[in-house]
Amino acid sequence: MEYDFEHDRVAREIKERGWKRVLLQFPEGIKSSAFAVEKELAARGVEELVISGDPCFGACDLALDPLRYGGADGLVHYGHSPIPSISVPDVIYVELRAQVPVTDLISEAVSFLRGMGYGRESRIGIIASIQHIHTVSTACEILSEHFVCAVGTGDGRVVHPGQVLGCNFSSARAVDVDAYLFIGSGNFHPLGAALATGKAVIVADPYSGKIRDISESRERMLRKRFARITAAEDASSFGILVGTKIGQWRMEEALRLRDLAADCGKEAHIITMNFFTPEQMGAFSVDAWVSTSCPRVAVDESARYDKPLLTPPEFEIVLGVRDWEDYVFDEIIG
Repeated sequence: MEYDFEHDRVAREIKERGWKRVLLQFPEGIKSSAFAVEKELAARGVEELVISGDPCFGACDLALDPLRYGGADGLVHYGHSPIPSISVPDVIYVELRAQVPVTDLISEAVSFLRGMGYGRESRIGIIASIQHIHTVSTACEILSEHFVCAVGTGDGRVVHPGQVLGCNFSSARAVDVDAYLFIGSGNFHPLGAALATGKAVIVADPYSGKIRDISESRERMLRKRFARITAAEDASSFGILVGTKIGQWRMEEALRLRDLAADCGKEAHIITMNFFTPEQMGAFSVDAWVSTSCPRVAVDESARYDKPLLTPPEFEIVLGVRDWEDYVFDEIIG
């Protein structure tokens, strides 16, 4: 898959900012391109380049330590858009727009939606991951010939209309629709949108060229989350995790949950971590965990942990202050 690395723009901005040593940061799926990007920037006169090898999961996870320690003048962050509510001056963002045409794919999505019973008066919202956000206008033009198309504007964590993050679906909730068309790959974003809105979400995957309904995956995920909640009901002690990454810091939420646990007769400890692993967490003796960090840690990776790992709303269900029928996806609101 080809992405637009914007080498010319990046090199120009580095020179304009007067950076001498530059740190390059890539998400996991793009790290194999790091040396090629380094070569392209060097060919454009960028003097000294360093590559971050740490895991990277989003614009909430900027590699800022080398900048703090004087190891680099600035950071080029690839693969994500900025989070407007987080002010970091010495960062250049490269969104890595996927170079994949979607016209035929959206036409197939129209047929798929019509087959589900949606008609001319149906309101279809369009949402997308950052790699495909530039296709939203084209998709809306095509959908508008058959349905009422809607694209919402999100809160302070979102740059583009229609954009969804793994932790924020405000642009989806901003519009009143009958269903959503998600342009992107994977299950996490569309599943989050389905849980955050309670509406049907259809996935148009530009990489596979396929259209699919996320409903069955949503039900499977809910069953898994219900099992985790049930497994934590007899727990008497909890570790409440606070991520130290710049865009995942939710200490106030952790303090609220600790106080809530105390009111319900449960023991709770707040523990800060930069990167959650079973090995790090295994050093602490608790019956279950609650993550205030990226919801993907609990929802997408819970099988890695031998003790229940919950989101804040799930913890509220365990404590009996929220009903299962009121299950919501954990979001970081901007």
